[in-house]
Amino acid sequence: MLTRILICGVVLLGTTSCEVKPTPPAARHVVVNPFAFPAALPGSETAQGSGCKVSGTQLPDGVWFGYVNEWDKDGLSMDVACYYWGEAANAQAALKHDEMPPNLFYVVNDQKSLTRVRVAEGAVAYRIIQVPEAVRPEKTTYIDMLSNQGGYMRCPSTTQECTVWVYINNGVATEVQMQYFP
Repeated sequence: MLTRILICGVVLLGTTSCEVKPTPPAARHVVVNPFAFPAALPGSETAQGSGCKVSGTQLPDGVWFGYVNEWDKDGLSMDVACYYWGEAANAQAALKHDEMPPNLFYVVNDQKSLTRVRVAEGAVAYRIIQVPEAVRPEKTTYIDMLSNQGGYMRCPSTTQECTVWVYINNGVATEVQMQYFP
């Protein structure tokens, strides 16, 4: 819902002039805990985030998991995939006649198509950095992450998959979070 702010100014002779200016809505989809993946949202059919069913060429507002194919200062191209956790991961592995996932997560990518996502100016990013004996997320800006990805993974890469969560609000990505896989 669009909120409006009433701006008034006093003009000579005691009359008042008022102008109504719309304010942008607050971001609905945000990183709650950078150490965890997002919860399954309504309509996701047990996949984490907003799921993985995409119709059309633009991702709707939500939280989307996928593989980055390319990124630049204006946006990124990604292949949306399904990220399952816990019992949902076990169920998906069973459907694919696969072994139960040892880390309780399972990724399914049956669609394999690229979607271009515009990234908002000033977007927040979480890169994965290597620290002694561990990896952890580090908050930065999307623009900074393009040139300094933190050392855990290089994106995009021909030798390893670059997995991210993209948080879309009002048609643009406002946050991009690298996904760590043990």
